[in-house]
Amino acid sequence: MPDGGYVKLSELEKFYENTKMVKGDPHEVAKVFEGTMSYIRNVVVEHMRRIDISEVELCALSGMFLWRDTVQHISSEGANILYRTRDEILRDLHIYYRNNGLIESEVTTKTAHLFLLIPKIENSVKLFRENFHIAEIFNMLVLDSCCKKQVDSSD
Repeated sequence: MPDGGYVKLSELEKFYENTKMVKGDPHEVAKVFEGTMSYIRNVVVEHMRRIDISEVELCALSGMFLWRDTVQHISSEGANILYRTRDEILRDLHIYYRNNGLIESEVTTKTAHLFLLIPKIENSVKLFRENFHIAEIFNMLVLDSCCKKQVDSSD
């Protein structure tokens, strides 16, 4: 879990038993999110384990998400800042790999494997949003305004 804790998928309902946002039966809410949680564990986390992701790589990946060029109506000055920042992230990642003794071909492979996580993470976000919409439609959850904006956001 994001807070460093963990949840057993076989006991997922326990996670939903102790939260204020659940209005419905925690077992039913757990069923809605079970597929997404399994996807995260079996696909996203497994990929992270396979590539032995480091904190630096996780920060670089987060930076690439934060500095995406999919933002609409960005000024040319803003776009230039975005591209320069992403270039810096990539340069820093390259330097990190080189300082850890990787040769050029290994740097390329490590970077590629790291960025292959992006579509998997994007898919997990899409699945979570769908789950939240389903749970909200069936009146299983109460989302505060901050969470509701995130669920409703398509970026």
